[in-house]
Amino acid sequence: MTLFHGRVSTVDEVGRTKARVTVANDLVLLDVDMPRNIFAPTCLHTLYDLGCGIPAGAFSTNDVAGAGSSATLINFAGAQAAHAQGSLIFSMGVNAGLRVAIKSVVAGVSATLMYPLPNAPAPGDALTAFWGCDHTMGTCQAKFDNLANFRAFPFVPPPQMAV
Repeated sequence: MTLFHGRVSTVDEVGRTKARVTVANDLVLLDVDMPRNIFAPTCLHTLYDLGCGIPAGAFSTNDVAGAGSSATLINFAGAQAAHAQGSLIFSMGVNAGLRVAIKSVVAGVSATLMYPLPNAPAPGDALTAFWGCDHTMGTCQAKFDNLANFRAFPFVPPPQMAV
């Protein structure tokens, strides 16, 4: 049996045998302030999405896991500084189909992962490493030459506290 329909806006009184609540119509959801545009100094696009417009394949490296790789450190000769903050996908082995975030890179040597893999890769497991982005205007211009799709407001002054 439906006793009321709507959203509980406030609980006025609660006792052992009764409770008094105020119920509001579903139209109260229209009162939520939600800006159409967010003004932030960093880009709002996700790297390689439709808004960004960069094809992921153009900024990736295919390689294999090297000897000595662990769940948090992947050795591969194709590691580049550009892979920092990017991602890595394994296409074979115990981690096949798994995508992980790259924390940092030692160029030509290895990539350190943000979070450990469930299993350490075996030497020779195929992987694809994708370039990363810090969502700043400088990176968008210098690394990807994609300033036309940069969706941020880097010159908005920071919020100030009134004293």
